[in-house]
Amino acid sequence: MTLDQSLISDSSLTANGGESAQEVATTFLRHAVNVWAREHDLAGETLSGVVNDILQYATTTINEARFGRGA
Repeated sequence: MTLDQSLISDSSLTANGGESAQEVATTFLRHAVNVWAREHDLAGETLSGVVNDILQYATTTINEARFGRGA
């Protein structure tokens, strides 16, 4: 199976549990960052801050790519 742009950008897709593609992506990214952070001995508020910063960066980067810088 390949991921092409039309599949990735289709916001109407849902997972088996009824979650949207955006919800699944956010959950997956949050989990991956949590695993990475724990492997690097980050915990508590530091861990939470790192996860939130990375999610914010990813969201901003994606929005800039989709809608143009500064939009």
